[in-house]
Amino acid sequence: MSAPATDSVDLGALQHDVIAGAVSKQLLVHCQTTLYRSGNSVDPVGLKARIDQLKTQIAEEFDVLVHIQDALRAT
Repeated sequence: MSAPATDSVDLGALQHDVIAGAVSKQLLVHCQTTLYRSGNSVDPVGLKARIDQLKTQIAEEFDVLVHIQDALRAT
């Protein structure tokens, strides 16, 4: 019966990593958005594209998080 507990621990660690990654990207989005809105960016178009890319990655990480949580509930 140790396999489900191990799976649960592994999923819990993965969940933590996904959340940490999403939070760090969200902070980066906040900082880059502030820079973009200030008008001080050397490449505002590139910066806006990077912000949009980060937002997409965050959404994907939260989709993964939902699957991890579903798997945790199943264990």
